[in-house]
Amino acid sequence: MNSPKSPSSRPFPPGTRLLALALVPLSDPAAPSLGASGVGDRKPVERASRTPKTLDELAPQVDAPSDLHLLLVPADEAEQATWGHDLRDALNERFAAPGMPCTVLQVPGAVLAHTQHALAVCAEHERMEPIARAALEGACIEHELRELEVAIEQGWGPMKQAAPLAFEFDERSLVRRSELSAHFVALVELRSRLARLSPRILAPQVYPPTLASQVSERLRERLRLAERLEAASSRLEAQERVFEMCGQRLTEVALASRGHALEWIIIVLLSAQTVLWIVEMLGSGDLG
Repeated sequence: MNSPKSPSSRPFPPGTRLLALALVPLSDPAAPSLGASGVGDRKPVERASRTPKTLDELAPQVDAPSDLHLLLVPADEAEQATWGHDLRDALNERFAAPGMPCTVLQVPGAVLAHTQHALAVCAEHERMEPIARAALEGACIEHELRELEVAIEQGWGPMKQAAPLAFEFDERSLVRRSELSAHFVALVELRSRLARLSPRILAPQVYPPTLASQVSERLRERLRLAERLEAASSRLEAQERVFEMCGQRLTEVALASRGHALEWIIIVLLSAQTVLWIVEMLGSGDLG
């Protein structure tokens, strides 16, 4: 008897493709992959493509710089559930980050598997393009939000170092002005990116619903993008408040320092005027 094939050696259906995608500025002349519009100031473009024959061959493409791998698996609806399990296991093993397992989502006519670095779309050949485009745009949104979450998380250290200056700021602290300014500018940039991302995450439901809109809405719900957006905004606001208070204290100290300098200038000028007056009076003999 022939032993059954292991899931890893299962052959892919004809037409399966693995794309290595990079998120590039909108000004890049390359056309976006699958016509996806991307998110913010970036769009996904194809950097490399290959045709894996089995699940054994499914692995990140190291020969091309990429932010996301997109696997397109054309399959009948009856086979999609089985492919969903196999793709989940394969992506968990080769593409998932520690503590961030693969998310599997079943929508009418398709099964999606998503990790931090990969998106697999299993759908009928006729429906593949609109489903893959909607899923790719959702993955780009999640990628941008995840980058913002990481950047905001890295901001807690500088915020803790700056927090004491929000209550006690003296002239010796003025040397940190450039440092505080740089952190505040970075927070403004993060807030700008978050503001551009919000309409894509909080987009209203499409009516009447389409296949692509259902994929997009279900993916946003499954990845908890709205909740994560709110949490990121709250964390960013906490950091902004600390640096805004530091900016206020810095401005007050700088103004006070300038005021003290002006007072000393006036005192020196008055003293010089008094000395000149005394010298002039002595020279004319009026004091005698």
